[in-house]
Amino acid sequence: MRRQTRKIGSKLVFAPPKGGRTRDVPPLPHHSASRLRDHLAEFPASEVTLPWVNPEIPDSGKERRDWGPQTHRRVVTAAQGGPPRRDSWNVREWKPARAAAGVIAEPEKLEQVSSDGKKRTVRKYEESREHGFHALRHTFAPVHLDARETPVAVSKWLGHADPSITLRICAAHEARG
Repeated sequence: MRRQTRKIGSKLVFAPPKGGRTRDVPPLPHHSASRLRDHLAEFPASEVTLPWVNPEIPDSGKERRDWGPQTHRRVVTAAQGGPPRRDSWNVREWKPARAAAGVIAEPEKLEQVSSDGKKRTVRKYEESREHGFHALRHTFAPVHLDARETPVAVSKWLGHADPSITLRICAAHEARG
């Protein structure tokens, strides 16, 4: 893994993965790679251009080089083709799918009146980092440990400084059910 999309303030940037280090991740299983190829044949990856690490206007030539825009192909994009925003993705895509699958509670539905007098229904999900997209990180580890991957390998893939961190997170995940 070489980069992630990160939100700094209200702006998106490309940034190094967690811990500022690139790392290798396990290859996709053949059946997953095949499905990804099929998906990309129908929905090609989109090019996204964002600054690197810092969204501010550079003051020097070095900052211009270091923070300059980079373009990378993204498999998952927002509706208009740009990078998805984590908060929008969680509320519009991820949490509704998890609720429909019965993994999290259905949202509370609130009626709101806008400034122009129009009524609309807003879905409010329980606030929890574990209910959001971050839950995939905490699912990844137990799945791979159950498949007999070593804690050292899983820890490296997740960017943890020590395998004990990975094991502690897995134990907490298991305790929550």
